Amino acid sequence: PASGVQAIVKDAYLQWEVHPQHKAFFGISPTPTFDLVEEHCGCRPVEKTPLDLFSLGGSRDTGIAIKGYLDGEKRLGYHLVIGNGSGTKNETDEQKKVYLAVHAGQISGLIFQLYGDYEDKSGAGKSTHTLQAFLGGTYARGKGGLLFARNTEKQGVGTKDQEIDVASVY
Repeated sequence: PASGVQAIVKDAYLQWEVHPQHKAFFGISPTPTFDLVEEHCGCRPVEKTPLDLFSLGGSRDTGIAIKGYLDGEKRLGYHLVIGNGSGTKNETDEQKKVYLAVHAGQISGLIFQLYGDYEDKSGAGKSTHTLQAFLGGTYARGKGGLLFARNTEKQGVGTKDQEIDVASVY
């Protein structure tokens, strides 16, 4: 615009409460990539999570998401997203990205999460996927956590795959 003002949309979704413990989201919504890790650490203004720091995932995507708990005590949860893989930007191809995180928590102050995502990169054997394991604890004197992640980018036939391993302790 001529005035130099630009609007940025972070979240724009319709939410449907399928059941008191399960919600569905349609539109631009958070992904499970580093939501739980960020929430547990509580240091976003100071430092990004490892996957965010190395641009190995995005915090938002456009698509369909289902999030909820599998038990009445809300100790076992899940977050599934099927998105376009381009975050809040326009979709550039027909491929989709699938994200899934399951977590178990509130047991002796510990929380554990397994996360994975997969995206086909327009065929020809090109794809990317990320696996992450996180263990966090809340104690009287503070919080601590361990995280390990592996990102693999398959470059296609005849080209060496790129793998990135990340470990973090706080």
